[in-house]
Amino acid sequence: MPVYKEGLKGVIVPTMMSVLAAVQYYEEQGGTASVFVNDDGMQVIQPELAEARKQYYRENGIGYTARPPNKKTAVKKSGWAFGLFRKDKPVPAAEENSPGGEEDGPLTPQELANKIGFERKGKFKKASNMNYGLAFSIRVEDELARLLQVEAERRGCTVDELTVDDDERLYQQALDNMLAADEGRTWAEGNIRIGELILLIDCDTRVPVDCLLYGALEMHESPEVAILQHGSGVMQVVHNLFENGITYFTDVVYTAIKYGVGSGDVSPFVGHNAFLRWKALQSIQFVDPSDGLTKWWSDAHVSEDFDISLRLQMQGMVVRLATYHNGEFKEGVSLTLYDELTRWEKYAYGCNELVFHPFYQWFYKGPVTRLFLRFLWSNMPVTSKVTIVAYIFTYYAIGSGMLLATVNYILLGLFDSDIDHLYLPSWGIWCSLVVVFNGFSSIAFSMARHQLKEETFWRALLDAVKWLPFLIIYFGGISLNCAKAILCHAFSINLEWASTAKEMGPTGFYIGMDKMVRRFKWTWAICVVLAGVMVYFAVGAPWGWTITPGPYSTANVAIAPLAIQICSASFLPFFLGLN
Repeated sequence: MPVYKEGLKGVIVPTMMSVLAAVQYYEEQGGTASVFVNDDGMQVIQPELAEARKQYYRENGIGYTARPPNKKTAVKKSGWAFGLFRKDKPVPAAEENSPGGEEDGPLTPQELANKIGFERKGKFKKASNMNYGLAFSIRVEDELARLLQVEAERRGCTVDELTVDDDERLYQQALDNMLAADEGRTWAEGNIRIGELILLIDCDTRVPVDCLLYGALEMHESPEVAILQHGSGVMQVVHNLFENGITYFTDVVYTAIKYGVGSGDVSPFVGHNAFLRWKALQSIQFVDPSDGLTKWWSDAHVSEDFDISLRLQMQGMVVRLATYHNGEFKEGVSLTLYDELTRWEKYAYGCNELVFHPFYQWFYKGPVTRLFLRFLWSNMPVTSKVTIVAYIFTYYAIGSGMLLATVNYILLGLFDSDIDHLYLPSWGIWCSLVVVFNGFSSIAFSMARHQLKEETFWRALLDAVKWLPFLIIYFGGISLNCAKAILCHAFSINLEWASTAKEMGPTGFYIGMDKMVRRFKWTWAICVVLAGVMVYFAVGAPWGWTITPGPYSTANVAIAPLAIQICSASFLPFFLGLN
């Protein structure tokens, strides 16, 4: 379970209570299981909070690893004018490089990270966090194997003849040896050995008490399965408007996944609430040429879950969906609009980096990545390839909304008589989408939920109608966010994402307005410019170059799609961002 800065009492402890109950139930049936936490926040948070985490893990028999924080570099001075707008403060020289740290006392985790130049790789740190924990666990296992062999030779027996007490004593010695070898970089305690199966969960998860038993049974009977993804329900925290809306949308997504996979589609791997076969992960491990380390998760990709799923399936292994727990696996959803936008930006960025190289690499690597080409030419079923490609290009369709509406506005508004009749105006597409996706699909989906015995038809239809405005506003307003993420990867502009909030932070009108302005200032700037262009062409352009609405004007079909895009993007934070 990867963890960052989430609260111990509000997030980690409730999840652990659920997991430990499942472990106890599994052990009562004769199995063995342990909890292994990759704690990426322990060396970052305040010392007293870190000590509280250690104490909780120790008291409950939970193994953990924690790596150093990311190194910090001093902020360069670039003139008083830029300094007026800079928020981050320069790192003091003593903090960045503290040669006298040993004399004054032990180095803090940040000082040690600065001294050794430790870097947490990846734009989204989950993959590198899990790689670090797995690598350290394997080092401990190798050291344990060496110590067991030495002990067996000393006693003149085989390794299998050593007792459980010997194994536990030598394991602790192996762990201590590796901690000493890391010279304080790694913090670890407890049982961090990896079993045959891994249940990967997030820190805001609830699991069924019998999930380990049924998961182990299915994975044992299906050796071809590398990942057993469980369908999830939603664990709500604050029950505000946005969380309620995203809860409905998440339920819709999982229902669609169940229906699609049941009809023959490939199962997705969403990165949590899934059993992973450790041998399968080992079969696709690779050595990263950038640092020479063996890795399992790709920290060079934002969508590390999608990447590992593709690599496993290209090796002929299976990703399977399980729904027999009926939503008892619970996951948290985004609590605010800003967290959900971050998710979609991360997904869009991740899909683009899986398919295309950045522009500057096109000259010597070509446009398309090697991974995507291997995927296209692999022996995966064609239907699976079509499903995956359709999912990837969904983000391009969303991201291109504002751009294509602008192009449509210019073409239909100024060159209507010159356009080939093969061109289909955006207005016609928009009307058909409204009728099909907002009208008929709501009815069809309600019928599907009724047939799946999730809800009665009329209750499902009422839910669909109730949340339809929410979904229209949300998906109508995220085009620029997806486009930003795709273009940032294409032009090699750095983006990084932290984990989404698991607890509601400080709220209030001024806090909300400050966050809104900081997040949407460039969106509003683009919308103001486009609105100004529309006003200019309506009332200020020379004769023959006007795009003026009117009762009999063909310019209406040019103006409406762009106006809808501008209004949706502009008013999205006002409708959904103020809880």
